[in-house]
Amino acid sequence: MQCVVGKSGPAEKEDSVLQRREGPECAVFLVLRALEVPVQEDFHYYAVMVLAHVAGFPPEQAKIIAYSSQFVDDSTDSGQVNVGEYLYDTVRTAHLGLQVFTWNVHKKIYFPFHFVPSLQWTGEHSPYATVADCALARLAVERAVATRGEERLHQLGVALHAYADTWSHEGFSGRRHVENDVRALRRYVDGQWRRCRRALDVLLDLFRARVGHLQAYAYPDIPHERWRYVNYLGRTRERDNRLSFLQAARQVFGWLCRARGLRSEEPLWRGISKRVAELLAAVPDQRHEGLEARCALWREAFPDAFALPNATYGRHEWREQALSLARQADLEGFLHTDWVRFQRAALRQRFLILDRMM
Repeated sequence: MQCVVGKSGPAEKEDSVLQRREGPECAVFLVLRALEVPVQEDFHYYAVMVLAHVAGFPPEQAKIIAYSSQFVDDSTDSGQVNVGEYLYDTVRTAHLGLQVFTWNVHKKIYFPFHFVPSLQWTGEHSPYATVADCALARLAVERAVATRGEERLHQLGVALHAYADTWSHEGFSGRRHVENDVRALRRYVDGQWRRCRRALDVLLDLFRARVGHLQAYAYPDIPHERWRYVNYLGRTRERDNRLSFLQAARQVFGWLCRARGLRSEEPLWRGISKRVAELLAAVPDQRHEGLEARCALWREAFPDAFALPNATYGRHEWREQALSLARQADLEGFLHTDWVRFQRAALRQRFLILDRMM
C-alpha cells in the first residue's frame, strides 16, 4: 500500500519538507490545551514492551510493537511530506485542538484508534460507545496477527493500542454526544473521594465539550487511578483502573503470545502477573513527575526487556529518521522507514473500523 499521491516541485527549504495543516486558535482551542497532560506511555509503550518481551519477541521486534502502540497517541502530522518531486500523505492518529469537535476527526481518528465502537446496544451504552474487549477491536487484533510482511509488527502495535483503550475508555464514544457527559467527577485519594477541578468543569460545560472522555480529563488513562462520576443518565459509575488495566494487560499478552505462535501463555502470565499488577498500582508522589517515575519502574522491574541502547521511548525518533531521508529526496529509503510503515498500518486499521461501521 503506497501513500505517495503525486509529484510536486522540491521543497523550497529544508524545514518545509513537511507541509502542515493547522487550524486557527480560539477560546475553545486554548481550553483544550489547558487540559492537555503528558501522554501516558507507561502502559502503551513500557508495559507493552515487557509483555512482548515475555511473549518471546526479540528486542528489536518488541520495540517496534511497543513504539507503534504508543505512537498512536503521538502521530499528529496531518500534512504532506515532500520527498524530492513526490508528495506523501501522512496518516494522523491523534488530535487535540479545535477540530476535536468535528465529525471528520471523530471518524478518522477517535473511532479507529481510541474509541472503537461496540456496534451494539448495551443497556446505557449506544453502539458508538466502546466496551471492553468489544468484537470490532478484537477483529482488528485478529487481522493484525494474521498480517504477513514488513508491516506486521506495526499493525499489531496499532491494533493493540485501540484494543487496550476499550478498557480504559469503556462507556465513552469517539463522537460529540451527551453520552460522554461527566458530572460530579471524584478521585479516591488518601481514603476519601475528592472533587476534581471545579473551574474547568464550568468551561467544559460552557463549550459542551462532550467528546470522548474529555470531561473526565486524563483519569481514565492513568493506571493507578480510582475515580467515579455521574453519567448522562444520572447513574454513578465507579472505576478502579488498577483492575481494568490488569485485565487489558492479560488480554494484550494473550494476543502477543498468539502472534508468536505459542500454544499456552498461562504459565508465562502466572510468572509476571503479580509484578505487573504492582506496577500498574504504583502511585508516584508528583503527577507530572509521576509519569516518568512509572516508566522507570517498568524498566527497573524488567531490565532484560529494555536491553537495547535506544529502548526508552522518544516520540520523535521514527519521525526524524523518515524526514531526514525525505530531505535527501531518498524516496526508496523513506518508504521503508518505521514511520511510513506505521502510517500504512494505521491506514489499514482506519479502513477496517470505518468499513464495519457503515
